[in-house]
Amino acid sequence: MDKRPIGIFDSGMGGIAVLKVAKNILCHENFIYYGDNKHAPYGIKSKSEIFDLSKACVDFLVQRNVKAIVIACNTATGVSVKRLRSMYTIPFVSMEPAVKVGMKNAHGGKILVMATPATLRQDKYINLVCNLNAEKDVIEMPCEGLAALIEKGVWEGPVMEEYLTNKLSAIKDIPIDSCVLGCTHYAFAQNSINKVLNNFGKNVIIVDGSIGTSRHLKNILCEKGMLNSDDNIQQIDIYSSDENKLPLLKAALYS
Repeated sequence: MDKRPIGIFDSGMGGIAVLKVAKNILCHENFIYYGDNKHAPYGIKSKSEIFDLSKACVDFLVQRNVKAIVIACNTATGVSVKRLRSMYTIPFVSMEPAVKVGMKNAHGGKILVMATPATLRQDKYINLVCNLNAEKDVIEMPCEGLAALIEKGVWEGPVMEEYLTNKLSAIKDIPIDSCVLGCTHYAFAQNSINKVLNNFGKNVIIVDGSIGTSRHLKNILCEKGMLNSDDNIQQIDIYSSDENKLPLLKAALYS
């Protein structure tokens, strides 16, 4: 049994959506969350910037003696995970857009992938789509500015709906069966995304990678004999590079 906490980091508050799922699937585990809100969003930065920021987040968590780290950011995963694994002995669990799950929910229509521009440009994502032979099935939608809106706490309401209406109008005449949220931030706008898609007459299944990532984390800890079976009350510590964002992160966890 390993009582050390699990570390999770993201460019801001998006990874809280992953933490919400992980804390329930791994209900005996303790967690430390680090949101790099000061530098959010990562999706518009260069690869070198993204790696340097990701490594700083990892160092923050390693210094707190975590037993595994979840990179709860698709952009940071694509840029950094391979190199980080070569630098540390700690297990890393990473994110990728849940295109495979989206395909399972497609029945003749297209799969919409909403993600940051950086994620859609990365080899990791491109290879994922190619390996699934999904090139003709996927419509990619780079959502510049969406993560930044969510980072400000704008999840619903007129501003969010106007952004999404303008963005999603490009696919209003295309049959869409599933919508893959390729950025963990987007989970907080899921209700708004669904509402706007419904306004376009689309009954779409929305999927993200949080459940699959959390189950993969559990499997890795089990294989390595690192699960915590202690029945003590679960402890979750939340940190941010911008302390002014801590109330928003904590509120998002229990929303």
